[in-house]
Amino acid sequence: MSDAEKSLQRAEAAEARIREYEQREHDRDVRDRVKTIAAAAKVIDPDAVYLMLRDQLTDDSDIAALVAALVKAKPYLSPPPLTGASVTGGTQQTEPSKAAPFIRKGGGFFDPAEASRMGGGVFNSGTDAA
Repeated sequence: MSDAEKSLQRAEAAEARIREYEQREHDRDVRDRVKTIAAAAKVIDPDAVYLMLRDQLTDDSDIAALVAALVKAKPYLSPPPLTGASVTGGTQQTEPSKAAPFIRKGGGFFDPAEASRMGGGVFNSGTDAA
């Protein structure tokens, strides 16, 4: 095999590696776009959305429309609606009408007067002499 033929083979191998690299980058870009759009649509698992759609994706696909259609067809991908209580920012917000029976005015059972009224006492950490 001559040097020219070896050089030609190396060049063809390099071009094949470049095409493979470009395809991987393109696939990664499409995957990231699908996951970003799915996350913006408040989908529970954007990775699952990509896996469900990857065979349907083409260069001219409307990813937002595909994600919306998939979420409509498979509602379990969306989070359930919040009822009663919702967690935001690390604090729980409860509807006042449902919480009212459990909220007392005053100190509750940590208040000595309320604890005595309820038939018990307040736990003392041992600071008082018995």
